[in-house]
Amino acid sequence: MKENRDAWEELYSQGDSYLKYPNEALIVTYHRIKQMLPKNIVCLDYGFGSGNNSEFIIDKVSEFYGLEISPQAKEIATMRLNHFENFKKDNLVLSNNEFISEFENKFDLIVAWHVLSYNDDTNLHKVSDYLYRYLKKGGVLITTLATHRDISFKHSKHIADNTYTIGSEIANQEGCLVVIPDTQKKFESYFSQFETIDVGHEERISYYNQDDLHSHYYGVFKK
Repeated sequence: MKENRDAWEELYSQGDSYLKYPNEALIVTYHRIKQMLPKNIVCLDYGFGSGNNSEFIIDKVSEFYGLEISPQAKEIATMRLNHFENFKKDNLVLSNNEFISEFENKFDLIVAWHVLSYNDDTNLHKVSDYLYRYLKKGGVLITTLATHRDISFKHSKHIADNTYTIGSEIANQEGCLVVIPDTQKKFESYFSQFETIDVGHEERISYYNQDDLHSHYYGVFKK
């Protein structure tokens, strides 16, 4: 999806999407499920962006891999992570949602945090299948999708099943496609081949700025 790829490349090139700290809800979710994981974890950070969550994840695992569509994001994350002993630059892979055969049955943990929303309905079902195939038997996926309370829904136009296009009100994301399910059941339906371990939602809202409302379903799913 060229619109999404170009938008994120521009954001990272301008330095507008550099997040300094990992997401708090992801940290809590990881610590609640870590007992399900093996001692030596092979992990994929799907859509690692500027690497803020990667920086939290990498020293919790034995082998760390990342997938991204933005070359600029890869450069930023490489600079951020290269001091970790288990970091390997070649493990950061650029891909435009193609299936990577070398990743099949490879991972104990996949984190796809605040990234899968940037799809259309058809493509998200395809990506979910990829992630299922990337996991080892018993592997865990931690992921999110935006809800109808999120700012991306408020400033978008419905174009297809669960699929919207973002308007000009959200800087540098105009024209991006996003999947925003309206119910928990629809959220879970994208991961129906998995066993559901936990589902909920996390939210941040400003009472002074009604446009500053970020709301996501989160899910923990097991192969």
